[in-house]
Amino acid sequence: MSRRLALRSLSTVAAEQSGKHVPWGSIGSGTYTAATKGCFDVIGRCSNLTLAALDRSLASRKQRNLPAGTPFQIADFGTADGGTSIPLMSQIVRYVRAAEPKSPIVVLYEDQHQNDWNSLFKLTQGLMPDGP
Repeated sequence: MSRRLALRSLSTVAAEQSGKHVPWGSIGSGTYTAATKGCFDVIGRCSNLTLAALDRSLASRKQRNLPAGTPFQIADFGTADGGTSIPLMSQIVRYVRAAEPKSPIVVLYEDQHQNDWNSLFKLTQGLMPDGP
C-alpha cells in the first residue's frame, strides 16, 4: 500500500471514530453508566474468565512467596465513568482481600484524556447518588 493510500485510510478511520466512546452529559453525572447496557453485558460475560485469571494470579503470588505487604494491582482499561466495571472490581477486591488480608490493593483506572474522571472518582468513593 502506498504511503498516500495509507494516510488516506488513517484519515478515514479517524473521521469514522470521532465521537465514539467519548463522555456525554454533564461532567460528574455518571450518564454513561446510566445509559449503557452493552458494557454490563460484556463485563458480565467475561467475569468467569476474570475470576479464573485471578485464581491463577493469587496462586502465582503464593508460590513466589512474596513479602508481606506486596500490593495486588488491578487495572481497568477503558474505564469510562467506572459504573459498568465497579461490580466486577468490587468482587475482585473482596476475593483478593479474602485470600491476602494484609496485602494492599491498588486499582488503576485508564481511559482517554477527555474521560469523565469526575464521575469515576465520585462513583469509586460512594459519592454518586444511586451508585454502588
